[in-house]
Amino acid sequence: MYDYTKLLRPSLRDDYGKFLQEIGSTQTDANFTLKISKKLYLADSVKVLDEFKSAIRKDFGEDSFESIDFGQQIEVADKINGFLDKASPEGKKH
Repeated sequence: MYDYTKLLRPSLRDDYGKFLQEIGSTQTDANFTLKISKKLYLADSVKVLDEFKSAIRKDFGEDSFESIDFGQQIEVADKINGFLDKASPEGKKH
């Protein structure tokens, strides 16, 4: 069986974290805003190892992973668009 936790290479996680810290600590321009939102949606028919779910949630946030039924296209579109709306600046709709 393939070890999917290797997809989250430590260097990728570390580099991502360092990048966010550096941007936050060195940016002094009041007109600059960086907002990053991330979420992994997987078909609920896909069996995901608990270790992979834990690694995703640990490194990217507790709510960064969700299994959904892609057969329910309208509901899925509403869910994903709702996530994007919450993550987007005021008034911006997807």
